[in-house]
Formats: sequence, structure tokens, C-alpha cells
Amino acid sequence: MQVVASLFRWCLFLAAARAQPCSTSATVVRDPHLTFVHGGRADFRGRHNLLYNFLSSPTMSVNVKTEEAVFTIHDGALTVNGTFITEAHVAARLSRNRRAAASFFSKELGEQDTGWEVVRGTCTNHPFKFGRRGSKKCYELDMAMDYSSATFELGNWTVAVHGMRSCRGCLLAGPEHRLDISFSARGDAPSHDRPHGIIGQWFAMTSIMSGRECH
Repeated sequence: MQVVASLFRWCLFLAAARAQPCSTSATVVRDPHLTFVHGGRADFRGRHNLLYNFLSSPTMSVNVKTEEAVFTIHDGALTVNGTFITEAHVAARLSRNRRAAASFFSKELGEQDTGWEVVRGTCTNHPFKFGRRGSKKCYELDMAMDYSSATFELGNWTVAVHGMRSCRGCLLAGPEHRLDISFSARGDAPSHDRPHGIIGQWFAMTSIMSGRECH
């Protein structure tokens, strides 16, 4: 009877997953708060100056760096010792064994939350850099920046990075600028790539549960 009951609950779980809207994006914002592709939420506190893998697929990997910060919330009623994301590093495996890498550095943002050398990287070992209104195409990898936001698009994956002030008027110590990041997948990317990483694994799990492709 226990086995039958467990199978029944599992069937109900799958039916509920299939009935949910086909969501294909996840976000990482503020200090930071994570919203996963299926709608689940979590808080994440990194360690100072360490890198964490948020997405790992056969063609694209995204690592982020966190830095400690002290800031106030609720009009100064509460002091928080947390972390902000300050760097995002994208590594891409392109056709014919070509490689590309691009990094968004929040420290390059100025008083107007923009800069001219915010993104730096290599395309098949050839260096490049750009900032506000800049762009770069490295074979299948498309990169572009508009003011303080940059997008990195490869196949059915899109990573958008937005730089801004860490905490306007409430920062006591830590980096002046932070990064918010969104991850989007199209078509069969979750089911085909079976991604890993703190964010990526939830794309794969949603695909397994729902048995669908998102468009």
C-alpha cells in the first residue's frame, strides 16, 4: 500500500508540473535573491571574492563572483552583512573547437552606472573589450551592451547582466556597484543540454518534470 500511495503522489506531482505555465527564465537580483525557472525562490550568500557556477551547459558556462557588503534596510532599522555579485564570467564553446570568453566587471561602472570597458574577453584567443553601446560577435556568440546592461546569446541560451548601484544611500561598506542577472532558455535547450549549476539545474529539472519544450 505504501508503494501504491507513493506512486499516486508522484503522478499527482507530475500532473501539477505539466499544468503549470511554461516558464523559461530565472533571475538573480540584489544581495542576491534567486528566482528559479519553476517559480521557486531562495536567498544566496556567497563568500568574499569566491566564484560560483550558476549555469553549465555543453556550450555555455556562467560563473559569478561575490563580494561582502554591509548595508541597511527598512530605512536604517536593520543592518545586513551580505554579499553582492560583482563579476559575471561567460565561457562559450563554439563550432570547430573554437572558444570564447567574456567578463562583465561592475567595478568598471562609473558615477552614471555605465562605462566604456565594462566587458572584456577573448574570441579564439583574440582580445576584445567594449562598454556602453558596444557589441561583439564571436562566431555563434552574440554580445551587446546598452548603457549598463549586457546580453550574451549563444544558441537557445541568453544571459542578461545588468549593472547598478549596490545600495543607493544605504551602503556602509563594500562594492559600489552590483550585478543582477537573468537566464533564459528557448526551445529544447533545457531538455537537450541538461544544464547544471546553481541556476541551471532547475532548468533541467523542470524539463524532466513537465516533459515539454518551451518556445
